[in-house]
Amino acid sequence: MRKDISNPLGRSELRRLAEERLRASGFIPESQASPVDKQRILYELSVHQIELEMQNKELQQAYNEIQKEHKRFSDLYDFAPVGYLTLARDSTILEANLTIDKMLSCERSHLKGARFSSFMVHADLPVFNSMMQKVFQSKTYEHCEVRIEHVDPEKATSLPQTFRLDAITSDSPEECRLTFTDISDARRALDALKNNEAQYRCLFDAAQEGILILDYKSGKIVDANPFIAHLMGFSLDEIEGKELWEIGFILDKELARNTYLELQTKSYIRYSNLPLQHKSGKVIEVEFFCYVYISGDEKAIQCNIRDITLQKQLLEYEKKQNQIIEQLAMHDPLTGLPNRRLLSERVSLSLAQCRRNNAMAALMIFDLDKFKPVNDTLGHAIGDILLQQVASRSVEALQRGEDSIARLGGDEFVVLLPQIVAISNAVTMAEKIRKKIKEPYTIEGHTIDISCSIGVAVFPDHGEDELNLMKHADEALYRAKNNGRNQVMVF
Repeated sequence: MRKDISNPLGRSELRRLAEERLRASGFIPESQASPVDKQRILYELSVHQIELEMQNKELQQAYNEIQKEHKRFSDLYDFAPVGYLTLARDSTILEANLTIDKMLSCERSHLKGARFSSFMVHADLPVFNSMMQKVFQSKTYEHCEVRIEHVDPEKATSLPQTFRLDAITSDSPEECRLTFTDISDARRALDALKNNEAQYRCLFDAAQEGILILDYKSGKIVDANPFIAHLMGFSLDEIEGKELWEIGFILDKELARNTYLELQTKSYIRYSNLPLQHKSGKVIEVEFFCYVYISGDEKAIQCNIRDITLQKQLLEYEKKQNQIIEQLAMHDPLTGLPNRRLLSERVSLSLAQCRRNNAMAALMIFDLDKFKPVNDTLGHAIGDILLQQVASRSVEALQRGEDSIARLGGDEFVVLLPQIVAISNAVTMAEKIRKKIKEPYTIEGHTIDISCSIGVAVFPDHGEDELNLMKHADEALYRAKNNGRNQVMVF
């Protein structure tokens, strides 16, 4: 056996320890072991080895799938066009993607543990602190703009860079997540545009989001950029000269009118998920925000419309990948049943409840009688389908929603009955499962008759923890096998 980090013991050392444990268990003393006993042990060890190999293959496949999905998620996170940060309440950086270290000219390893506020221009700290306070108090989306000093002196410029921070709390109440967008060029451009209409027009026309300019007094659209026609399908002639609530792609006319009226007293309004209708009839969700600005001596209103379809798709994709990872980590990939890890969590919870309520619970282990010949004669593909149908029938046999069944590997399954009144309840359920599994199977033209043997252990009579219950249920299963199979035995 080659040594590696997951198995620090060599083959000889592992064998020596295993032999010592076997002798210490007193299972079959050497002086009493008959040739038949030795032959049986060799047979059981061979079967167990094959089961472990099959289970290891399935686990390796599941692990590879998790690694693949993790790599995709990491790439989306690390190489996003915007920076991502996770901050504690005191602005300590807990996580940052690779885009951040390029923006700040600082390696990610140096960022973790540092105070994000320490990178800001001192005058912008009140704005940032106010935003953080609102995020943690209201649990809503907040944003602000701050200026950041370069960490690397060799790359420092004469002026600090300006960034937009969009913040929202995470699942943890002590953390929040920020998107970190470099808007330095845009900010400087906007300042310059006040005195350069030609440059402003170039940026206006080339912007990759829809822009509407409204007359402050009437609410009529006096200008629109070409991208709005591309985004919504309406020509500029169909947009310009109309009031905001009259244009074709606005679905909620009352909301549009109220927005304009509110901007008579407010300087900024934002809708994060506003439905608009493309000229083709398709409804799309956009981020819609309006703000009042001064143009010469007059006020004007600018409305920006940003398609967030891709952003929502990425969020949905991330959600689905997390669900897949969780499914692979807690469930058997062949049958979809809970695996040993999830079973252990449920057993621990059940036993804790039983202790509080002075109640009983049952743990049953069963496997198929003579399953190996099915694999040997019909092939592993048929064997896998059989296991899936056995799992399905076992689930059907369970009457209560709180009862659960898990697959340990191979053809071995465990049933947990978290609340029973008497041992007879567990025996009745075990018999129901046994009879359900005994019914003939038809798989790809083959009729298969197979039975199962079931061992039952009950809390607290047969053990007060998971380890002893599993051990005693397994011993009862072994007795059922020795007594002729296709039966239920209680420890």
